Amino acid sequence: MTTLTEKELIKWAQSEESIEALVLVGSRGTCQRVDTLSDYDLAVFCNSSEPYIKSDRWISHIARVWIWIPESFMCEETLIPTRLVIFEGGVKVDFAFYPFEMLQKMTREGKLPQGFDCGYKVLLDKKNLTKNIPQPSGTGFQIPLPSEKEFTDLVREFWFEIYHVTKYIKRHDLWSVKFRMGGIYDRYLIKMICWNETSKGKATHSLGKHLSSWADPKILKALDNVFGHFDADDSQKALFATIDLFRNLSKETASKLNLVYPSEPDRSLTQFIQDLLWAPKKIL
Repeated sequence: MTTLTEKELIKWAQSEESIEALVLVGSRGTCQRVDTLSDYDLAVFCNSSEPYIKSDRWISHIARVWIWIPESFMCEETLIPTRLVIFEGGVKVDFAFYPFEMLQKMTREGKLPQGFDCGYKVLLDKKNLTKNIPQPSGTGFQIPLPSEKEFTDLVREFWFEIYHVTKYIKRHDLWSVKFRMGGIYDRYLIKMICWNETSKGKATHSLGKHLSSWADPKILKALDNVFGHFDADDSQKALFATIDLFRNLSKETASKLNLVYPSEPDRSLTQFIQDLLWAPKKIL
């Protein structure tokens, strides 16, 4: 079984006339720890992305392909087409095709676009332009501390979603419970965890990566009970554990940042949950 290497990716880019520079971002482009399963996140700066979008035969020219999918994202009002590829051996490479003008803009304005400020590594530069782009600050995945409004909005939105989860538990609509709880973890709980740790001067990651290396041990212990099984009783226990953790983190964060915890939605929704699910007051 073959394994794709960084050198082979550079060799491929060197042979492509349209490609001007190849920059490695993501975990492999930073000082974060990586292993053999870490992706290669490649920023491909090219004169035209058309050869890589109209036909996908170029992918198999690099190495044998297991599977790939086309995607895209917006960066500074520019649509960046991507090809997310898993090659033979299980090596995953995310190709993002940036217009060459964006590299020139980085050089001219001294500003890094989204995804580069966490760190990067230049693999190939045919015109020696990357020497003038700014150094990364390393804070790209660090969530800034909230304003009063941002904090209040997050807490209120959390309780709004908790209301729906409670109804679905009562109805034994377990798929809907899991769907809503997934959003709570992804949009509210991880952000409050980051705010809480940042308020203590710690470096975090907005996506929760390597959480066990930077989160407080008390948070990690509380998370043991947050992800419930696919049954009503355990979903209810997970709901209570999530509420308890989010509430404690929110109040501590508010205290550290001199913010006001919005207690009214907490009080009202806690009463609603107790009435609907017959939850003992000591749990909530």
